[in-house]
Amino acid sequence: NVGKPKPRILIIHYGRAADIYLAMTKRSTANQIIEWAGGVNAIDSIGGMARTNAEMIAKSAPDIIIATDFGFDKFGTADKFKEMPGVSLTPAGKNGKIYRIEENEIVYFGPRTPSVVKKVANMVNGKTPQ
Repeated sequence: NVGKPKPRILIIHYGRAADIYLAMTKRSTANQIIEWAGGVNAIDSIGGMARTNAEMIAKSAPDIIIATDFGFDKFGTADKFKEMPGVSLTPAGKNGKIYRIEENEIVYFGPRTPSVVKKVANMVNGKTPQ
């Protein structure tokens, strides 16, 4: 993978309290996990989370989208998740690289963090997440 660009990853987190979708940004736990797994965050914002919209999702052009459980499950499948505005316009949407992850795995560090990094690395490397 030397000299090969790192895949751009967009982490979409569903904020249940406000009923909105958020993107995990550079100052988030998810950003560190993405970097450890060999990817780069598709969102350049500095804060912890940014409210998503169709333009932001499309412009971020992620190669991979990882959605937290509650937001992913509202759609039910990766194919249905593509119906979220902007997602189908991304390389991830076009190539079916949309994955589900448990919120507590990507939003917080904990004893399972090494296994979460491995799971995300499998997504980055095109292997089935385990």
